[in-house]
Amino acid sequence: MRFGLLFCIVCLANVCRGQSSLMPAAGSQSAQRPAEKYHVGITATLGGTPSEENGQWIQAVVKRYKDSAALDSWILMNEPGAAPRMTDTALSRFRIWLRERYRTVDVLNQAWGGRAQYTGFDQVEYREGGSAGAAFADWYAFNRDLLTSNLAWIAGEIRPIYSQRITRPQPRRGV
Repeated sequence: MRFGLLFCIVCLANVCRGQSSLMPAAGSQSAQRPAEKYHVGITATLGGTPSEENGQWIQAVVKRYKDSAALDSWILMNEPGAAPRMTDTALSRFRIWLRERYRTVDVLNQAWGGRAQYTGFDQVEYREGGSAGAAFADWYAFNRDLLTSNLAWIAGEIRPIYSQRITRPQPRRGV
């Protein structure tokens, strides 16, 4: 019988980057070997946003642990359904997403109820904490699309190296 054990592969990245002294015991071979010995399945968590550096990191981690008998599956991202956060990068991508969706600022202004009077997409701001209206709906639709794209990218980094294991997002508790 296989049991599930969740540990974070982010810690394992230190081994791939030559920093094994920084790894906590839970992510080291001291956890992997007993899991293999006692047939405990490890569900390993990856994550990250598309970039060359993150792609190399994911590939290095998958190559390192793909042959472990304890590896049960890969979780593509820890708590992908967590509330989206506004960052400078997110705002920049949100503006691009809005430009692709609405094509003109006039259409955006109308869709957002006429309250917004933007003259360019680079002026668009989104204030977190809102819970109604088109701006709120667009912010969550943007984040859904971004999450879907990121999960597909992570899975695409794993599959050429190791397609035998299930890849899946980790659901949030209570969802």
